[in-house]
Amino acid sequence: PIESHSVATVVLMLRSPEPDVLAKACDALHRFAGKCEGNRAMLMDLGAVEPLASLLTQDDKTVRRNAIVTLGTLASNVAVRKILLNADVVSPVLKLLSPEEEVVCHEYGSLVLACLAQEFNGKAGVVAQGGTACLVRLLTSPDPDVQKNAVECLSLLAQDTEGRLALHASHAVPPLLDLLASEFPVIQKLALDTLVAVARDGEGRGALRQGLDRVVGILSQKEWMDLHAQALQVFTLCLGDVETMRQAQGSGTLETMLSFVTASSQPDLQSHATRALAHMAGSDESWGILHEQGVEAVMVALLGSAAGGDAVRSAAAHAVAAMSQRQAGAIAIHSHGEPR
Repeated sequence: PIESHSVATVVLMLRSPEPDVLAKACDALHRFAGKCEGNRAMLMDLGAVEPLASLLTQDDKTVRRNAIVTLGTLASNVAVRKILLNADVVSPVLKLLSPEEEVVCHEYGSLVLACLAQEFNGKAGVVAQGGTACLVRLLTSPDPDVQKNAVECLSLLAQDTEGRLALHASHAVPPLLDLLASEFPVIQKLALDTLVAVARDGEGRGALRQGLDRVVGILSQKEWMDLHAQALQVFTLCLGDVETMRQAQGSGTLETMLSFVTASSQPDLQSHATRALAHMAGSDESWGILHEQGVEAVMVALLGSAAGGDAVRSAAAHAVAAMSQRQAGAIAIHSHGEPR
């Protein structure tokens, strides 16, 4: 391990022509950087970032690996990210995500990209240079750290329209749905974050149509309660597409969602779902499907429930009003009686 007084010397070693010296210097700096944020700031001040970035294209595989590992450790620092973006590292980092490279390169390369994607220019650079497809491929990696970093980066890319288009072009939805079954909650959550963003566009909703049962399946798992809000958000966004709503009705997933809303002990989820249903009722086709599904009974039950509180009753009142705009809906609501 290196001490603070010798760090500057090790940084100078990054300019050595000897691969063995370069590899050892990178490894020492990685260990030093991993100790604390102060050490990472010191390495930045000593000018270590630029020479490390230049080593990503070294012929020696060990040097490339050790350099990306060190940069992955440093990239959480905001100032380091800006230096990396100015150094145009996205392209060499993407090359380190190729199947021929070691898994550790995939892990730290995707970590660097996830850090860079926190900046607008970073997101744009990853998308523009075709990084989305590389990251989608890593979603099926057997290494959970690689999966986590890749899906985290994709969740950030999906915040922008260009990123969502790139995700769709890269057929990201199937592997994202597969990650919902991960044994690691952080990966499940990041996958759902990404799917929420994907479901905001028509193409994304279409791609999700065949996998909605897997999203709704989360709602039946009590041990996954922390994921219920995001799963419900994905589902209600997808129901904005009439064809998807018809399929959800036919497959029983719409009924599953309504049962969840009725029985849920989470008022915020009930409110969200009820507001979404009220919005859907504004469309004639969607209203018809909701009416066939007997949604009026659910809304009347929520309107008369004291358990959910004012927020749920208010949302239910809006939904009842929306469903009552058609005569059949008004009759159905009346048939369920006045809520107490």
